Amino acid sequence: MVGSRRLLGPPDPWRRTPLGEVRGWVLIAAVSLFAVATWAAPVESLAMPLGVAVPEPIASSELFDFHNIDRVNLHHLLYQWARAEAASPGAIEVPERDDLDGLPDEQREIWNSAVRTYSDLAMERDLLFDEELVRLRDHLAGIRSLHEVAASDRPLLEAVDSALPVYSAHWWARHERANRSWLDGVLPLARRHEAAIAPRVAAAYGGSWPEERIHVDITAYANRVGAYTTSAPHVTLSSEADNQGALGLELLFHESSHGDIMERPLLQMIDTAFAALQASDPGRDLWHMVIFVPPVRSRATC
Repeated sequence: MVGSRRLLGPPDPWRRTPLGEVRGWVLIAAVSLFAVATWAAPVESLAMPLGVAVPEPIASSELFDFHNIDRVNLHHLLYQWARAEAASPGAIEVPERDDLDGLPDEQREIWNSAVRTYSDLAMERDLLFDEELVRLRDHLAGIRSLHEVAASDRPLLEAVDSALPVYSAHWWARHERANRSWLDGVLPLARRHEAAIAPRVAAAYGGSWPEERIHVDITAYANRVGAYTTSAPHVTLSSEADNQGALGLELLFHESSHGDIMERPLLQMIDTAFAALQASDPGRDLWHMVIFVPPVRSRATC
């Protein structure tokens, strides 16, 4: 059953920051950002990379296209499975591992081979910051062609293809249902509130909302914190228990804020704000703390 993930390794450092200190820095930043937001330089939208035809979304709102793709889900499952087996730092629990002994010998051998490939070639890499791993995910999502995937990562594609029948036989139906259940809880909220939230979020960062719908991959597993976004923006978001309903809506807009079209002007505004105070950015991912604020405030005032 897909549920809340328990970390097998230490939590992210910024999560250990005392709440009072976080609030203090967010307040300082918010006041300073408000003073410079009206003249922050705009950033042009980034077009989605060229590639093969994108699969039809299972649902859309005015701002988002939601996808539920088996190969994208499988890619993230194999990645997290390999990390869990190796007890890598930040690894999360993968309950599906308990099912492995019940598989027929041939299927278990195929699956273990795919996991070994991910152990050898992927598990020590970052799903967000490794550009070649991002290209691989994009290809599986149908937005990059095969020739854009690094030759060194082709064995990962072969592992996905070989393991897909095993995944389809044992886990995909469960993951697909969980992903659709997540969408059932978030889509009505997105359609109801997005027209009010999106312009407020973009204005708060001195950026602009993307002109095209944002591609959202709903997956049983994502990265260790349950979601990540690459620059287009392209959101990968887990349907785990902690991301449901209103929290899922908040996370959807939070992740969308990581697109360069909004994140970059925010970073510029923070630099300008601290320069005006003749102070240095205290670090500790202050910019990341700040982008938790506008989606919450916008949803609360809708």
